Amino acid sequence: MKGICGALLSAVLALLPAFGSADWSSPQALSNSAFPSRTQYNFGWAIDVDGAGVAHAAWLEVTSPDPPGYTTGRVMYSRSADDGLSWSPPMPLSGAPQPFTGNPRVAASGPHVYVTWHGTHDGSGIPKIYLLHSHTQGFSWNPPRIVNTPAIAGAAWPSVNACGDAVHVVWSDSRSGVAEIYLRSSPDAGGNWTAVRQVSSPDGRSSWVPTVACWGEAVHVAWSDERHNVDEAGQPYDCGIARDNTACREEEYYRRSTDFGASWEPEVRLTLDSPVPRSSWAPSIAVWHDNVHVVFFDRRTDRFQVYYKRSTGGGAPHTWEPERMISADDGATDNARPVIAASGPDLHVVWFGTKPPLGINVLHAGSSDNGTSFGAPVTLTPRPSMGETHPSVAVSPRKSAHVIWYEADARGVDQIVHRALRTSLIVFSAMDAGNRFQIYSVKADGSDRKQLTRQGNNVTPAWTPDGERIIFASDRAGTRESYLMNEDGSGVSRIETSVVGNKLTPSMSHDRSRIAFAAENPHTGHPEIWVVKADGTGPRQLTVTPTANVGPTWSLFPRFSLDDSKILYASTQSGSSQIWIMNGDGTDKRRLTNGVATDAPDANAPNWSPDGRHIVFWAGFETQYGEIWTMDADGSNPKQLTDQPAPLSSDNPAWSPDGSKIIFDTNRSRSNVEIWIMEANGGNQRKLIGGLGAGGVMQMSWRPGLQGKGLPLNEGMEPTR
Repeated sequence: MKGICGALLSAVLALLPAFGSADWSSPQALSNSAFPSRTQYNFGWAIDVDGAGVAHAAWLEVTSPDPPGYTTGRVMYSRSADDGLSWSPPMPLSGAPQPFTGNPRVAASGPHVYVTWHGTHDGSGIPKIYLLHSHTQGFSWNPPRIVNTPAIAGAAWPSVNACGDAVHVVWSDSRSGVAEIYLRSSPDAGGNWTAVRQVSSPDGRSSWVPTVACWGEAVHVAWSDERHNVDEAGQPYDCGIARDNTACREEEYYRRSTDFGASWEPEVRLTLDSPVPRSSWAPSIAVWHDNVHVVFFDRRTDRFQVYYKRSTGGGAPHTWEPERMISADDGATDNARPVIAASGPDLHVVWFGTKPPLGINVLHAGSSDNGTSFGAPVTLTPRPSMGETHPSVAVSPRKSAHVIWYEADARGVDQIVHRALRTSLIVFSAMDAGNRFQIYSVKADGSDRKQLTRQGNNVTPAWTPDGERIIFASDRAGTRESYLMNEDGSGVSRIETSVVGNKLTPSMSHDRSRIAFAAENPHTGHPEIWVVKADGTGPRQLTVTPTANVGPTWSLFPRFSLDDSKILYASTQSGSSQIWIMNGDGTDKRRLTNGVATDAPDANAPNWSPDGRHIVFWAGFETQYGEIWTMDADGSNPKQLTDQPAPLSSDNPAWSPDGSKIIFDTNRSRSNVEIWIMEANGGNQRKLIGGLGAGGVMQMSWRPGLQGKGLPLNEGMEPTR
């Protein structure tokens, strides 16, 4: 608003004395194989993220099915070093395809990456547990190791977890005559290994599908157990070789070791269906300090549903709370195969829901309060599939969640699909109680407002294109300079440059190589557009704005186009405030507006839409009042979105990451400035953030979404099944 943008302009010339909403990236394929690529059962992780934020994914490429339900194939791997934006070409880890190969699992800690699977690669025909180790974050790999030595019986269904230099592998093994749960550990990143240790108690009934997690010296194992497998009359029930999950009646068990697996506390029965077990299966476990989280699916109602259970006492007996259903029971959907990941109080659970005849969807539910409550499930698949999807989830240090699953491409061939989630944050600058401008963040639903700066005046914040940092202007050191900081206000660093004059409205190019900003010329007092390299070197002045006959003279708000070849900005170059565009080197300056309406002769505060096809801006009477408008990228088709009677005003618009919404500030309440939100067409205008006082807002920025760059999808993920 130009009452408020007038405050912004005065600041330039007078030298100023909530698990809330989240953004999901578009689905992207990690594989592009002529053979089906598939994740498998849920009791381990098919994706993990190391402490440096590098994501590692493993899956099975199926070259042919082997009855009864097993496969011939090979284990594939891909990594992403940029928080899931791009992925390396898939590489085989297990050599040539072999019979009975499956259940690849991945764990990452520091530079160490571990992938485990079961297979018959030694030619003996006896399935064994293989472990592959990389100490270079997946760039190179040591030869595979057989973990279940001595391999005296068939072994399958491994799971792996790593903490620091420690790594733990669990699996099911029939060396005692029935399947039991075994563990083997290394304290020094695979250098030395403990002997094989049995975790489940020998009871003459099978124990299956184990999952393992660790924290320090503590090792946590959960599994499905048939010791309570009885029929309606209480007689022992034989699942049979087909292992029909609707008939098998397992319960979930848990056991903890606090001394690296040397000794074990008593088993804990996690589920207790009444009056008889009701097909509970395949737990997934996550641990963070003393919080142990387990999810599983259970048919205690007419349909399978996903349940959550936790211990806040480190998993000790008698510290487990009652389980809670976290899937939505609509009476028609089976919800199955949940996987959980944890980072502090933030939990992420994914599973698939089957609803005949519509198909199968991948769903996600999150908690930001350590599992006390979960949000409503969100569907991640663009459209239902007709086959199982087996999703897996991991959380990065940047608080991003990464989910992979498989679904058919346009050819009908299953491929690995990835989506990433990141908490949606809005940053803005507003006055604090001391009448100084500070930068704040707030979740996109208006919750969890946080003050990020406290020194000096801090204005015009904007997210870097990767959404990792915030660039802003501050006078904390005397003159106003450009700074960068992390999303929580930490890690503040000044962008050192030889350009003199107070800086404002900085922004970063999409390739993160350049920074554009306005700097006040000390001789003329005019803010002009400059560009420097990301380290502050190589300054280049792009505008020289003629002195206006009436009113102030300036060029402000530089914004790079998606390909960084153009810069959008606002300038009084033509005598009044208008929206302009120029090449990245300052050539070919063109005016995009020339008074969009009789009551909107001036224009300012432009921002590109996320797809680069549209521009949102303010238009009205400069330093007085105006409204929010949009136009096409070439300046055509201007449309007014807000309309308040003068002298009320709306200003400082910014797009949502997907381009569907626009935020803006307004004084339409007459007593205070508020931040409002509306649809991109101007519909459904509503207040988002109140209580900002009358001092105005100096720019807002909505954190960019995670837009993946996966492999080509052979004309798109359009299932043909």
